[in-house]
Formats: sequence, structure tokens, C-alpha cells
Amino acid sequence: MYYYDPYSNRYLDDSFINQRQTWRMALRGFNGKYVAAPDGGTHRQLIADRDVRDIWETFTLIQTPWEGRDRYALRTHNGTFVTADLANNGIVKADARHIGEWEIFRVHFFMWERRPRLALQADRGNGYYVSADPNKGYQLAADRPGVGEWERFGYEYF
Repeated sequence: MYYYDPYSNRYLDDSFINQRQTWRMALRGFNGKYVAAPDGGTHRQLIADRDVRDIWETFTLIQTPWEGRDRYALRTHNGTFVTADLANNGIVKADARHIGEWEIFRVHFFMWERRPRLALQADRGNGYYVSADPNKGYQLAADRPGVGEWERFGYEYF
């Protein structure tokens, strides 16, 4: 499989991921629920509504080689990549087969009330943060200009 490098305008092979730092992880919305990629994320938005971590709630965080150490891609259990579809109101789903511009996020790690948290920011396009808005059924979208309660995600490595 090949991955598009938007910064050098070339494709990289699988060895790119094998040479990068990767972590298996799960995310939790501010509501304490796990973020899931239903159906592998290919047909539906990611959503923070799961009580138990299982395969759809498992992601691999991959450090990308472009522009600093805070750029990452998220891969689902079925090998597709999480994308912020900026042409569709920033909805976050996992239907990308390759890492491109919309699959790269700046990940901001920080402490909130003595607990580790992270915020995902779309690296290209609008630069908005991913939110799990309860008014939208906790479906994820990159549609917020800053980090508030709904843009802070808990995380756990395993």
C-alpha cells in the first residue's frame, strides 16, 4: 500500500509506517464515552457514544514525517485513515485508503483538571478542532475554531 506525502508531492510505501512511531489507543469524549468508527468508519461519522472499548474504538496513532513532531494520522482497525472532510462541513470519518492532506492532524497534548487530554486540529484547510458536540449526537466534526469542553478528548494507550 502507498501513502501520499502532500509536502513532497510523492507517494511512500508501507515502510513509511514501519519507520514511524505508532501507538495503539482509544479516545474518549468529554461525556466519558469511547470514540467509535462504526462499520470501520467508512460509511458513518466517528461518534463518541460507546461504553466499552472494542475493535471499532481502537485506533493507531501514527507520527507523520512532515513539518514537526505534532503531526499525526489515525488509522482504524481495518486499515483506513481518519479524515476531516473539509468539503462536507468538516465531518470526521475513516474512509481514506491513504494519508493525504485531510488525514493529517495536529495533536495537542495537555493536562486538564489533572488528567491527560488531547485536542485534534485539522492540519490543512480550516485548521479547526475536532469536536464531539452533544447537540449533534456526539458525532465528530472539525468545526470549532478553538478548544473548549467538547474538543478535549481523554486517551489511553494499550
